[in-house]
Amino acid sequence: GKEGTFEYTTTSNKVGELTYNASYEGTGYYCSTETTQNVIVEVYSNTNLTVDEITQAIKVSESFAVTGKLTDTAGNGVVGEVEIYVGSDKKATATTSADGTFTASLTIDNVGTYTISAIYRGDTYYRENLTSNTVQVTIKSPTYVECEVINDVEGKVVLDIRVFDAVTDDQISNAKVDITGDITATDVKTNRLYKNTEITNGECTITVTYNGKDYYEGNSTVFTFNVTKDPAIVNEELQEQIDALNQSMNQTIEDLQAQLDEANEKIANLTQNVTDLENNVTSLEGNLTEAQGKIDDLNNTVQEQAGQISDMNATINDQATQIADMNAT
Repeated sequence: GKEGTFEYTTTSNKVGELTYNASYEGTGYYCSTETTQNVIVEVYSNTNLTVDEITQAIKVSESFAVTGKLTDTAGNGVVGEVEIYVGSDKKATATTSADGTFTASLTIDNVGTYTISAIYRGDTYYRENLTSNTVQVTIKSPTYVECEVINDVEGKVVLDIRVFDAVTDDQISNAKVDITGDITATDVKTNRLYKNTEITNGECTITVTYNGKDYYEGNSTVFTFNVTKDPAIVNEELQEQIDALNQSMNQTIEDLQAQLDEANEKIANLTQNVTDLENNVTSLEGNLTEAQGKIDDLNNTVQEQAGQISDMNATINDQATQIADMNAT
């Protein structure tokens, strides 16, 4: 310019102290000259670093994503490395994409509520950002339910119901459950035995539901067990059956004894009849022997008389012959 001034605008990709040289070659009236100027070049921009809210339920030791964004003051994405912290512990490092977004995968091995934040250490062109917004994440543990039958007698059923952390197998103290099915009950405390006086004997199916609380997820489990009759009732029923059976047996014995007495009487009568018949046979046999003797005597007499008749016939014949001879002479 008129006053010998000039202006030069430039940019630099380097941070730190830079040296610029200016020289004048001179003319016929002026000598040449040269000078230097040191300039401090600083980073280009401050940055904004955010972490997105985490709304889904996270389980113990389950991988989940932490997302966020790194931008300059104009809202442009900044490419760089972002460190992810859980509380004061560094858990991961993520590299942002061209639009400044990043994603990191984390796992947390204990239940609880944790604060997650991010840090950007800066680079040649951008200032570091050691404080992001913080987000809360609640880590829950899955659970399981156990039900042990302490007493299975009707009217005196006792159940020991417990809820456990499925990761550590530790019992969750003072947990409350609801029971549905053949038994209905709500807000049943699991740190004491549950008693039921209404369920009757037979197969019993119940669903035990834990609705979850604090850092524990809910669980619903079905249990089936048999309820038996009260031994006192069983004994009473057996005694009634025994008494009825004894009564029936006694009546049967009485009936059989009466039938036996009647049969014995008939046998005695038949025996007497047989004896009478035997006596009659003996008498008839005596009579028959006596009659046979008389017959034999008659036969003998007949034979004797036949002999006599034969002799008489012979005599008659002799006499007839003599008469004939006499007549002939």
